[in-house]
This record gives sequence, C-alpha cells and structure tokens, in this order.
Amino acid sequence: MGPPHCEVQTVGLHTALHERGCALAYPRIDGKGLEFALVRNALRDLAPGPWKLREPKPHCELISIEAIDVLIVPGVAFTPYGERLGQGGGYYDRALADSTFSGCSIGLCFQEFVLPNLPTNAWDQRVDWIATEDGLVAATPKT
Repeated sequence: MGPPHCEVQTVGLHTALHERGCALAYPRIDGKGLEFALVRNALRDLAPGPWKLREPKPHCELISIEAIDVLIVPGVAFTPYGERLGQGGGYYDRALADSTFSGCSIGLCFQEFVLPNLPTNAWDQRVDWIATEDGLVAATPKT
C-alpha cells in the first residue's frame, strides 16, 4: 500500500533499465511544457526542480519527444481506461498531445489509486498502459 499523495519511487526502475542498456530521459519543466534530457546516473544527473521534483541537471543532453519510445507518466490516480489525475499543471497532457510523440505511454501509480472514475476534461490525455505494484495492464478503451 502506498502512502497518500506520493509518487512511486523510480530509482530501482532506472537502475534496472540502465543495466539493460536502455537510454533514459527525464522531464524538466520548460515554461508551460516539458523538455526531456538523457540521464545516465540518477544520483549524479538529477536535482530538485521548481516543484521540488528531481529533474535533469543542465549538463544533461536534450532529446526530442519524438525520440521517446516509452513515456512513463506519473499520476495521483488513474482509471482502468487510462484516464489520469495529475497535479494540475497540464505538463503531461501537453506532452502526450504532442503530434510528434508516437511512443507508448505508461501511467505509474499505486494500485489503491486505480479508481473506477475520475473527473476529466476535454484536454486530458489518456495513457496506453497502467503500471502498479501488482503489474502492468493495458488501458481499456472507454465505451
């Protein structure tokens, strides 16, 4: 069971993917959007950003969102349909709506925060998959 209002910690995921040779990029707030930068060492290359979330330091090389194969999307809560409740800034909604992004999106939260319904708006973007401590499941199309 995850603590309320906490995001899933991803240091272990970073390490496992890095050991498998995956290139990892993390988001950094850039105005009203996100830019993505390569992170090779989570401890060395990340520092607290404007919202106290860890972001890539300035020395990290930027990459375009079109180069991203899988986008891990944090959320306070998700529905089985891939709908997401974030922190209210719209950063990930804008990133997911970017026409150059053709990768897969995976929402990441604790299982207790996968809820039957959430309030949504027309601009809210869905994720393709949902990952929790119980596993990975495909988001179901809403009928």
